[in-house]
Amino acid sequence: MNPIIENEFGTKKITPLFWKYSLLALAGQLFQSCSLIADGIFIGNGIGGIGLAAFGIIAPFLTFFAAMSGLFTTGAATMAATQLGSGDKEGARQVYGTTVAAVILFSVLFSVMAIIFREPLLTAFGATESILPFAKEYLLIWLIGFPFCMLGGLAYAFTRIEEKPGIAALGYMLPIILTIPLEFFLIFKLKIGMAGAALPWIISVGFSSVLLLYLQAKGKVFRIKASDFKLDFKLLGKSLKIGFATFVIQICTTIATIIINNQIVAFGGGELEIGAFGIINGYIAFLVMLVCNSFVSGLQPIVSFNRGAGYMQRVAKTIKTAILQGGLAIVTVVALVLLFIEPISGIFAGTDQELARTCMDISKIFLLMYAFGTMSMLVSGYYVAVEKVGLSILTAVSRIILFAVPLLFILPHFWGIQGIWIAQPSADILAFALSTMLILREYHLLKQQ
Repeated sequence: MNPIIENEFGTKKITPLFWKYSLLALAGQLFQSCSLIADGIFIGNGIGGIGLAAFGIIAPFLTFFAAMSGLFTTGAATMAATQLGSGDKEGARQVYGTTVAAVILFSVLFSVMAIIFREPLLTAFGATESILPFAKEYLLIWLIGFPFCMLGGLAYAFTRIEEKPGIAALGYMLPIILTIPLEFFLIFKLKIGMAGAALPWIISVGFSSVLLLYLQAKGKVFRIKASDFKLDFKLLGKSLKIGFATFVIQICTTIATIIINNQIVAFGGGELEIGAFGIINGYIAFLVMLVCNSFVSGLQPIVSFNRGAGYMQRVAKTIKTAILQGGLAIVTVVALVLLFIEPISGIFAGTDQELARTCMDISKIFLLMYAFGTMSMLVSGYYVAVEKVGLSILTAVSRIILFAVPLLFILPHFWGIQGIWIAQPSADILAFALSTMLILREYHLLKQQ
């Protein structure tokens, strides 16, 4: 039987298929966000503003995790889905096997090195003398769990390619039942501080690594043989090249966060502004990005499979659905966040009214055009799925490196600390214009094919 016919990526209607994979991805990620929201509430109310400021300093490490997960996972998943579309199940399994081996090797080495040098790293990321002990405490636990989180992200992506998006979502959803009450107990009852916040986060993200066992036991394609579990540098190199754009997006976010934390101090701010930005960047904006990532997750396997199968009309239909319907959903989410920003800020800040007010004031500027800026992520995600590496990198770096970073150094000289927050909506509009131009061109080319 033709492998294309028996695969739903190549046969079912695009719109319900896109929403099925996007919403199941969103369900799993929203459950994780429940853990993240609880984390912010518990830190803000149980540890205080200093804890939120420490989390703001830690945020680049969380973004780095997303970057490395994207680097290894996105390219491998794209290659595997494309190979399945062309009927090459053996090749898809080999990609999976070599990626698992590479992820284990890299993540363990990174954790060991980062534990050794965590104090100078945190200082470089903007940690003050008072924030540093709290940040070190959180980071140590996080680094120990880092390899499990990396494997979990990889297993999640390949479970979806196995056409088991519901099982993949459960891998993200189930641990939340445990981690939220666990974090409450650790912070408020045992009073163990930032370590009590880090441990549940690791469990909620790293638990999905059990999907490796599911694939090994139940998978139709991704059951690793002994001969697959090796480093094939040719396959790995191609995979990393494809996933580089996803890596760049997150690394750029890490760079911007470090710059913003240091610019806050340089232009007269302190722990209050760092803490408020930590709430926005680590929790509020992060939730918006989860929604965007769910649409990228819905888009990519459909596009990659149909490109491998040669169904270009289905690829064009997927682009149209993702950009128009997914984009409208993201705009709606950001509008709701801004509408209710006052109570949202209060939830994280706890009894610290000054922190809540600062968070609210910054959000009204920082998030104003955020939904439009996420268009660059959707477009970059599409280019990753069709292995157009140059365009995927261009759209990935445009929002932050080409636009936001220069503005972060220019605008504060005119508007002081306010210029730091104005830089983001300005960059979002410029990135939206560039991404729209590129994706319209791509859509018309596909329609011609």
